[in-house]
Amino acid sequence: MRIDGYLAGTRTDGRRGDDLSYRGLFDYNADRYGFSAERLVVEPNFLPEIGFLRRTDMRRNFLQTRYSPRPAGVPHVRKFTTQASINYVTNNQNRLDTRETVALFQTELVNTDVAGITYTDTFDRLIRPFPVTSRVRIPIGGYNFHTLQLSYTGGQQRKISGAIVYETGTYYGGTQQSLSVNSARMEVTPRGSLEPSVSINFVDLPQASFTATVLRTRATYTVTPRMFVSGIVQYNSTSSSAGSNLRLRWEYAPGSELFVVYTDDYDTETRRGAAALRNRAFVVKVNRLFRP
Repeated sequence: MRIDGYLAGTRTDGRRGDDLSYRGLFDYNADRYGFSAERLVVEPNFLPEIGFLRRTDMRRNFLQTRYSPRPAGVPHVRKFTTQASINYVTNNQNRLDTRETVALFQTELVNTDVAGITYTDTFDRLIRPFPVTSRVRIPIGGYNFHTLQLSYTGGQQRKISGAIVYETGTYYGGTQQSLSVNSARMEVTPRGSLEPSVSINFVDLPQASFTATVLRTRATYTVTPRMFVSGIVQYNSTSSSAGSNLRLRWEYAPGSELFVVYTDDYDTETRRGAAALRNRAFVVKVNRLFRP
């Protein structure tokens, strides 16, 4: 059982009052039962100028319950999980901005594979247009939509593991379907691995229909227990970008590291018929731990 809370305030020239943020959390997370309740408030004039604030002027109420029995009489099943939650967000004038209700059922097998089904009902109020792509913007207003998600996750003890996810439902006045492979890992050698991921989203909105695709592959090679090389190649059709990142990390002494990083980013939509370089960087970072 965990009980957590905080109270914070800021002082900003030209702003008086409504400058607090506070939170209370109760979380009971046992093996069979779970329950969580949270109240989070961020007032309009709470401005952590040297911090990070994801959302201003909000009141969040969150509840979640879980029941996870381990049936002894069901072959090949380790655990069932039934979970329900509601996330209710308003501004400080009690205007509803976001409401998300989620129902989930999962089956964990004895081989650590997990099959799940999730239904999500969402209300989202846009107070400014939302750019889904560079060419499509969702107008201001309140939107109700729902999604149904089916997933199967293979256990990480295998040489090939990952999650296959299919999702379908309504989306900001239209419909959407998606198929993705997440958290995949392929052990090529004891020192080398590949982590491919694919996400294909078919979106049909009143403004336009489009397909958004994200392809990414990470390769990692462990040279020694203290040194590895990793690289990422990614393509995103929504932002019309393709990029790569190559990194060497070497812990040359306990707590002391050397990083060598190369990264680039290309615009895949150019009128010259070839991808255009948008940025490129080469970074070397060294830190040294001194012990008295």
